[in-house]
Amino acid sequence: MSSEGRAAARSMRHKLPAGSILLSSTEQKAIETARLMAGREPAADIGFCEVHRPGEPFDEFSSERRGAWIHGELDDRHRDWETPDQAGRRFAQAVEAHPGSDLVIATHGMVLVAWLVQIGYLEAGQAAESYWSTLTFPQFITVEIAN
Repeated sequence: MSSEGRAAARSMRHKLPAGSILLSSTEQKAIETARLMAGREPAADIGFCEVHRPGEPFDEFSSERRGAWIHGELDDRHRDWETPDQAGRRFAQAVEAHPGSDLVIATHGMVLVAWLVQIGYLEAGQAAESYWSTLTFPQFITVEIAN
């Protein structure tokens, strides 16, 4: 994580709900972001990990390929990838393991958007892709979920 990213994570500390449960993906960068935001160690949970994308190259087409996945335009570029529905359900199950609690989750953009579509916070397709394309790192997002 860059020094700018660390400073941005620390600057979000005032946004955390008092008494919230601190969770993160198992990825080191997410754990570090959560730690810097809250000043304490998060509980890492594989349910909050980024979309499983085995063999994906990091190249000039990465953003386009990922945007198509978010949009729901799955094709040969996404062979063996977790689907948006699978990723959204995985994330939802991890959230549901903490009913009635204020959660702070350090996670990743693609899986977050898949979950937001899953719970009806975002519309699938172009709306989801547009939302994803505007995410910054790190970013604090508040989602209210009715019981």
